[in-house]
Amino acid sequence: MPDDVADALRYRVAPEVPVEDFDQDLADTARPGLLHELNQAALGDLAVPGLLTYSFVTRWDLDQAISALRLGPGRLLLDLACGQGGPGLWLAQRTGCDLVGVDFSETGLQVARERAEGPLPGPRTRFQRGDLAATGLADASVDGVWCGDAFFFASDLVEALGEVRRVLRPGGRVVMTVCMSLDDQPSAHPLDWRPLLRHVGLRPLRQQETPHDREHATAMYAAWIAHEAELRAELPDRAVDELLDEARSVGGRLARMRRVLVVAEH
Repeated sequence: MPDDVADALRYRVAPEVPVEDFDQDLADTARPGLLHELNQAALGDLAVPGLLTYSFVTRWDLDQAISALRLGPGRLLLDLACGQGGPGLWLAQRTGCDLVGVDFSETGLQVARERAEGPLPGPRTRFQRGDLAATGLADASVDGVWCGDAFFFASDLVEALGEVRRVLRPGGRVVMTVCMSLDDQPSAHPLDWRPLLRHVGLRPLRQQETPHDREHATAMYAAWIAHEAELRAELPDRAVDELLDEARSVGGRLARMRRVLVVAEH
């Protein structure tokens, strides 16, 4: 492994997320309710109305993705680690491109399929089981890749980025919202994404901090804690316990990480 790649991954520790737990999390939070209202309020003017997502994706993120990906009718977008499908469907509806969503959670995929069957006509979509390093798609089969706040789940970031390069057509682009670690403490995030991208044959074009990321996360986590009783009336205790654990553990580490929008080209 080249020195710059090893340096970027020096303190990286891959998270362990059993698929059964993630399935349950998505099932518990798949419908509109207080949790999504709190999340939308925390994102403020950058919230996307009606977008139910298990992430911090904002309107700014998606607008940047539309501009960078340069997709339109007849092109195919991969929503990698698509979860419940919201951002990918939003991008496909607004660009007219076709969509394939890949995720390891069958529960998330089922919710995404239901959302794709809405009353409005839209692009061709399909959702299938796979993961960040093994999408099940053919070589050079997609024109663009979007991944929102999920790449840190990969057990091997280099392997997962290599899979992105494999499925992208020459000239295709990937847009990701991801985090970078800022210090020498163990983290699910690398110190820099650009050496990893170059190592797998992707050309970095941007690595830019997303607007108000810490402000959004701080507000969201504070809202979960402040509304614990109301959340317990709506969601299973297990789901609320996990939300509060995230709010207290990740919330305490926000100063040690930075959320960035990364754009790279095959």
